[in-house]
Amino acid sequence: MVFVPIRVLALFAFVSSVGSMQLLSALTYLTHWFPPVSDNRFFPWSYLSYSKPEFGSKSSYGVTSRGTPGSAGYRLYFWDAEGPISPFHDIPIYADQGRTELNAVLEIPRWTNAKMEISNKEMLNPIKQAFKNGDLRFTKNVFPYHGYLWNYGAFPQSWENPNTKDSVTGLKGDNDPLDILEIGTRVGKIGDVIKVKVLGALGLIDEGETDWKIFAIDVEDALASRIDDVCEIGRASCRERV
Repeated sequence: MVFVPIRVLALFAFVSSVGSMQLLSALTYLTHWFPPVSDNRFFPWSYLSYSKPEFGSKSSYGVTSRGTPGSAGYRLYFWDAEGPISPFHDIPIYADQGRTELNAVLEIPRWTNAKMEISNKEMLNPIKQAFKNGDLRFTKNVFPYHGYLWNYGAFPQSWENPNTKDSVTGLKGDNDPLDILEIGTRVGKIGDVIKVKVLGALGLIDEGETDWKIFAIDVEDALASRIDDVCEIGRASCRERV
C-alpha cells in the first residue's frame, strides 16, 4: 500500500513545478515504470521523471541521472526494458554461454578525474562520486597524462569478501565489486555496459585490504583480436601505431 501516498505526493510536486504537457508525460512515465502493489517491488519517488532513460547502442541497458555531476547528490541509475535495475546484482557477469566474455560496467571514463563508483549500500546501487575525509574524490594528473589512463569499472555480480582472507594477498576483501581496467582504444562513457575478455590480474593492497585489478579489453575494440594476455599489450599497441 506504500505506493498510494508516494504517488500522490509526487504528483503534487509535479503540478507545482512543470507545465501541463510535461505533467502529462510524467503521468505516462509514472504509469509505465511503477509496478502494481502486488508486484512486491518498491521504487522510491525520486525516480519520477518526464524523460525516458537513454539506451546505448552497445547493450540493452540504459542509464538516467539525478543531480548535478561533480556534486555529492549526483547519481546514475540503470534500467533495462522492464524498469530500474541494480548494476551490482541484476546484470549477469557472463556475457556469453561459453563464459569466455564478461560484462563490465564502466564507472570512470578514460582521461577523467572524478572517482566514480557503484554504491554498494544504496537502493538499486547507483553510480556516485566517492568521498574521502569528507571531500569528493578526484584523481590527480600525472604529467603528461590526464586523469585515469584507462576506462575503469567493475564486474557485476562480483564481490571482494571483507570477511574472508584472500588466498594470494592474505588479507580480507574491500567489500566492493571486482575492479576492471579496460585498456582498449575507445574512450568510454560512464554507465556503459560492455563485453570484455580478461587479459590478466594484479593483486593490490589498499589500506590493509585486498583490491584486485583485472586487466581486460572490449571485445569490439580494434586491438581485441591481437591481445589475449597482458604480455601482448605493448606489442599490439605498437603495431597499431605503425
